Amino acid sequence: MAERSSAPDNPAFGRGTLIVGLALVTIAAALVAFAFAKLQHHSDVGTLVYAGSQGIYEHDLATGTDTKLASIPKDIEIAEPSPNGRFVAYANRQGALWLYEIPTKRRYQVADQATIPVGWSPDNKLVARELVGNGDTVLIDPDAGRKGLISGGAATQSLPVWISSSRFAIGDLADANASLLVDTQGSEQPVVHASFGVPLAASPDGTQLLYERDHKLSSAKITPSGIATSRVLFKGDAQVAATSAQGFVALTGKDASGHSGIWVLETGTALKRIVDGTVDWLVFSLDGSWIVYAQGGAIYDLPSRGGRPNRVSRSGVNVLTVLSFRVVPSA
Repeated sequence: MAERSSAPDNPAFGRGTLIVGLALVTIAAALVAFAFAKLQHHSDVGTLVYAGSQGIYEHDLATGTDTKLASIPKDIEIAEPSPNGRFVAYANRQGALWLYEIPTKRRYQVADQATIPVGWSPDNKLVARELVGNGDTVLIDPDAGRKGLISGGAATQSLPVWISSSRFAIGDLADANASLLVDTQGSEQPVVHASFGVPLAASPDGTQLLYERDHKLSSAKITPSGIATSRVLFKGDAQVAATSAQGFVALTGKDASGHSGIWVLETGTALKRIVDGTVDWLVFSLDGSWIVYAQGGAIYDLPSRGGRPNRVSRSGVNVLTVLSFRVVPSA
């Protein structure tokens, strides 16, 4: 099913010629969600929306049905579906940024160059970053225009980690002291400067932050000025993490012994490695029973507590390595 282009509804806001590929390594350390909660049953496993070399697809995790939703340009380097599955934001190597609306099959160009998507808010607003000029970070509501969030920013800035629908933490991969807490709706001191390193995720209630500093993954209570006393959860270099609303926690990276893979947090701070090798990205099914992850250009799922992986992406489709998939509620 080919997508249909339309005239842009939003003005382009990026200028420049910086190659997007230079920025991809700066956002690969961002993680998605972090929680400590009691296990609860959720009947919806969810639908996987993913972007690959030949288009955008959805895969029903319950039935295994795989459907191609749209074709995308061959030079796309980075893509991310919205939490509700309505949009996919994607950009090419030159930083031309589009929104593809899945229900209507319409495409909107947001920027013509030097801009990349760096995340979605929990209430489905796109965060995008300019790669030249002032390096501003903006919030784009597909239904209501855009708003500036951070004026200026280093090229090595991490992805935003959402604490609530209107507040996020962000760090700098090159400067552990250049961390920020940003309130998108705040009129007084909307940006708080802190020094907690690179934030990786926040608990659903917005009270705990998971962050990495000095080759250690730690969690700490969020305060108005930063974070409080922390505890170490993982020694090594975490790259991506995910949690389910039921309390399962998983992370990818390399531990202090040099082993790469996926670890799950079973009880307290006890970690168990369930996948070996370099993993690009991971998420949970909505009911927390499966981990969905990308490895070697393909997407797999396996039981949260370990087991045999099963390929869920189409054969022959090379999955984008950054921000390329998300599990959304089933229709």
